Amino acid sequence: MSADQIYWHPAFVKAFELELKDYLNILEITSEYQLTTKPLEIDILVIKKLRDVKILKTMAEIFQSHNIVEYKSPDDYLSIDDFYKVKAYAYLYKSLANNIDSIKLEEMTITFVSNRFPQKLAKHIQKYHGITIEKINSGIYYLLGSDLLSQIIVIDELSSRESRYIRFLTKKINPKEEIADLVEEYTENLKDPRFELLFDTVFNNNIRQVLEALEMLRKLNPEEEAALERVAAKFNLNLKWKQEGINEGINQGINQGISQGISQGISQGISQGLENGKLEEGRALLKRLLQKKFPPLPATICQKIDSLTDLVTIENLVDKIFEINTIAEVEAYFEESTN
Repeated sequence: MSADQIYWHPAFVKAFELELKDYLNILEITSEYQLTTKPLEIDILVIKKLRDVKILKTMAEIFQSHNIVEYKSPDDYLSIDDFYKVKAYAYLYKSLANNIDSIKLEEMTITFVSNRFPQKLAKHIQKYHGITIEKINSGIYYLLGSDLLSQIIVIDELSSRESRYIRFLTKKINPKEEIADLVEEYTENLKDPRFELLFDTVFNNNIRQVLEALEMLRKLNPEEEAALERVAAKFNLNLKWKQEGINEGINQGINQGISQGISQGISQGISQGLENGKLEEGRALLKRLLQKKFPPLPATICQKIDSLTDLVTIENLVDKIFEINTIAEVEAYFEESTN
């Protein structure tokens, strides 16, 4: 996964699988379902329920034999045209069954997943289709009056306990209550690729919150440290998190607040790596932190970072990373350091 692009849909697929992990023996989940022999694919989930078993998960209580799920990333929204597009796909899915009318309308459902409630869409379908939207639980809305059983899942409104994996795919995560839980669960499921992909996506989107969560965990066993080092390497943070750096971060967090503790903890780890001659890794980390804070990072800043040969300059700027509020302050720092 690149530093400037987050692939939300694959992470959503894995998060949805984890939400329904107790029912995977009765479900068949297909991503990017191919409707015809021609290259016509839809970027949605198709979930077939193989047996008539009630699913005791609020987001999937509506599920019948054939279920189409449309997902919108945090940077996207559920539009009026999305409603018609997914309905059209559902009808096409039905019409392409092996036998005529072998898939009944009452055996199908549509689920729209979005980070926020689609106000314009709600007004449109009420006006033109007589469909009303009823909230039946936190973040779960049924479309009453539709010919196909349909629901809207609003991720930002979901309970973090009832739908904890899907909740990670939002930009409103609580680092103490949610990311810390994911870090702990990930280190307990290191061989499960679903957790790895989900954690990678969360880390890529919430780098500072994840670091705060690590600070809150306080104590890591050797296996957890090894797991987090592998994650760090994926994001060009492959500067070994030495125990001295972690302890220093914790002490600072206790005495001066979590924010300063994080800065100290990061600085200790970075300093140790830089002292071993890892200049290139220091540049990469600096660019990544700035990219997360000021996207998109101007090319001029990247060029200046690439031209740095002084380890002290990199260390000083990393130390100030959480104090810098504008890209102009970054520019000013480079001007001061070259004078």
